[in-house]
Amino acid sequence: METPKRYRLWFVGTALGILIALLLAPATRWLVEAQLNLTLPRQSTLAPLHYLFSRTSSAENRVVALRLQEAAAHHPDDLSIQLAAAVMTPLPESASPGWRVSLTRLRALEAKFPDSPAVRAFALRYAASNAVHIYSGDEDAEQAKALGTLSPASGARPARKGDTPEQLAAFDADAAQGEQLDPDNAYFPLLRAGGLFAAHQNVEALAALRRAAEKPRWEEYIADEEAGRWRLVQEAFGDYGTLPRVAAYAAILFPHYPLIRATARMALYKAVEAEKAGHVEEGLAIRESVLDCGSRMRVQSRIVIGSLVAIAIEAIATTYPGGAQMPKWDLSVTGEQRRIKHIEQYKSWLHRIGHPEERARVQAEMDAGMQAKQICQIAINSKDYAFGPTLGRQAGWWVAGLLTLSNALWMLALGGVAALLACSRRLRAGQPLPRFALWGAGLGLIAGGILTIGLLGPDLVVNSCVALGLLFPGTPWPGLGLAALALGSLAAALSGSRWQERLSGLGLFALGTLTTLVLARLVTWQAEGVGVFLSVIRMFSGMSEDIPAKQLSLAWIPWLAFVVPVLMVAVLTVFSRIYRVPAVAGLVRGLRGVAIPAACILFLVYSGILILTMRQEAFFQEALNRQTRHEGRYMAAIAGREWPGATH
Repeated sequence: METPKRYRLWFVGTALGILIALLLAPATRWLVEAQLNLTLPRQSTLAPLHYLFSRTSSAENRVVALRLQEAAAHHPDDLSIQLAAAVMTPLPESASPGWRVSLTRLRALEAKFPDSPAVRAFALRYAASNAVHIYSGDEDAEQAKALGTLSPASGARPARKGDTPEQLAAFDADAAQGEQLDPDNAYFPLLRAGGLFAAHQNVEALAALRRAAEKPRWEEYIADEEAGRWRLVQEAFGDYGTLPRVAAYAAILFPHYPLIRATARMALYKAVEAEKAGHVEEGLAIRESVLDCGSRMRVQSRIVIGSLVAIAIEAIATTYPGGAQMPKWDLSVTGEQRRIKHIEQYKSWLHRIGHPEERARVQAEMDAGMQAKQICQIAINSKDYAFGPTLGRQAGWWVAGLLTLSNALWMLALGGVAALLACSRRLRAGQPLPRFALWGAGLGLIAGGILTIGLLGPDLVVNSCVALGLLFPGTPWPGLGLAALALGSLAAALSGSRWQERLSGLGLFALGTLTTLVLARLVTWQAEGVGVFLSVIRMFSGMSEDIPAKQLSLAWIPWLAFVVPVLMVAVLTVFSRIYRVPAVAGLVRGLRGVAIPAACILFLVYSGILILTMRQEAFFQEALNRQTRHEGRYMAAIAGREWPGATH
């Protein structure tokens, strides 16, 4: 029969062997390292996660910007990383660079990568966010009245600033260069049409729209940004799994879609003008150009929102046929009924103008758009869809792993401290600590607690100290210093009558104070690391950050990072009192015996959580890869359908 000592060695060896195997295996090593970084964190570790998942402070922005710049500098010729750095690197005073800064950085890359259409595609996208507006002031109201969407008494919307000739010229140059570098891509001439409409060059804009309709491809280079963002984040901050990748993917902006919608509306306006003037064929050609662009976008766009925008501009192209007013529907009419009547009205107009052959094409395109919407709805509501509440559950696995690992490491630390203190003959004999040790260390822990509360919550400590008469209201830090000094003097006075005892008491007081501050900082950092993933749970579980009750419902979870050590210390203290053993001696003896086995149990539990987390990570990684290749087809596979293709 094995002795308890041999059994414990076997148990420790098993737990250690499993952990070493997980740390050495390539599939799990990155996950162990990432969670160790979060369990033993530094501000430079937390800053990037705050940046990816939530808002950051100016100090954290500087850390993030420096790390991103350094990572980008290591790959000066890597286009995707340079593009990602241009749009991701924050300014010190802001969590993002802003569209002007991003656009300036992108334009600087045009000289470095003169043959890259991706750089021009990025520049057009970010310029569209605020540098190009098709409508402004009275012209907007005049157009809306002509299409019947505003009554004459509605007035005009206020004019928007921007659209300087320099901005529009730069936008047109980027679009022209992109079209030259990627001649089969409809993206560049379609956005160029929007810029030309904004510059009131309507003839040139319609010509660019016709060229876009003739192109066989639609590529926005969104996948380049997703790949660049993820590689840059990994290079700068390390690998923290799919959740930061999802956050980086979700941060991609699509400001060019409003411009594409506005381009379609302006094209419709010109089509209606031509039809009212009797140039029906000209108006129909403009509408068909918009339909062709929409069809290309719907089929080939890598992201679903692009396909939905395509469906929207196709609906715009079939509005107000011949300048006719759209009927006013009552509230009892469903959306599907409106869609059917809308299509029938347009098909009737096609028949009247002598183009009945176009009716089948329009019907097929509208049906394909409806199928695409249905696929999106089915996929989003499916339990197999990898994004949404499922991501919240994955964040929950990360939280569980971090909490278990933190408790295990705290138990190891307590076991190590107990082993060191057990070297004392006095404690081994079960005798109480000397007077200077009790008063010095005890008051030091109290002083460290007061200073810690001041660091974490100055208002709380001010109220407490004012009640005790230790400081005046509104002056916390001088008062905290005086309180700590008073406690130190008290520790020296109570440590004994000899100067050696008083000096030892002061030393233990300082050590206790410093230890409390360091441990409190470590605990709060661990809580912040867990809190980052809790924010993901709130986000994907439908919890709102601005509802205090729901915030409080998760606020206690980070403090579970050391619940096992606290409970262990409490239980051992109670048993020490029951068996009339000095508390410190009882704690040292108890922790020396149970800390390592308890840590091993926690490490084994952590290993199981790690394997489950790793399986989910692999699932999300594959889902993300499929989504970035073509989100529509990924959703169609979940829905058990085919993504609708080209109709003509």
